[in-house]
Amino acid sequence: VGAWRLRRGHEIGPWLARVLVSMTFAGWVALIAGWYVTEIGRQPWLVTGVLTSADAASTVPAGNIALTLSLYLVLYVVLLASYVRVVFYLAGKARDKSRPLETSMAVPTGFSKAGGVS
Repeated sequence: VGAWRLRRGHEIGPWLARVLVSMTFAGWVALIAGWYVTEIGRQPWLVTGVLTSADAASTVPAGNIALTLSLYLVLYVVLLASYVRVVFYLAGKARDKSRPLETSMAVPTGFSKAGGVS
């Protein structure tokens, strides 16, 4: 909808801007939700008698599991913080009015202004 409105020369409305801002973390939420669904979906296979939960339990020591979980948690927190920082940086850069906006774009060699190859 936003691309269509911009292509037609219209501005996006404040309602659409709010929706787009709220979608900033949608990819991350979908990734985590998919991970949960995948991991939780494995449990019924263990319960149906094909493989019991006792047989599927890991033999890895609890300390190793805690260390691995902690490292994954730290990694995901760092990645999320980096992502949020980049999003806010780009939002602040777009808000910077000290630089003039480009009003025309150079046409690459071999292309006509009508949009076709010359």
